[in-house]
Amino acid sequence: MPIAVAATTVGKGGEVACARKLLHSDQVALENATLIADSLHTNATNADLIVSVRGADYIAAIKDNQPTLHQLAQEQLADTSPLFRVSSLPMAS
Repeated sequence: MPIAVAATTVGKGGEVACARKLLHSDQVALENATLIADSLHTNATNADLIVSVRGADYIAAIKDNQPTLHQLAQEQLADTSPLFRVSSLPMAS
């Protein structure tokens, strides 16, 4: 369930600035929460703030447009099993 929602469309970078403001806010309780955001917010600054400073878990969206991070994730996860088999997931029609 969402614990905070905010919106801004003021100029380039407005969405990132708005998200960072929420992440820094003491009014948004993140300790022991799991935060999910789209790939725009996947960066070292946000990850450190979410996990190390605010005490939350972070599910990062990693796409091919971040090739270094994507490669690192593939290497780190190479010996792990997926949560679901692809064949067990429902197919969109």
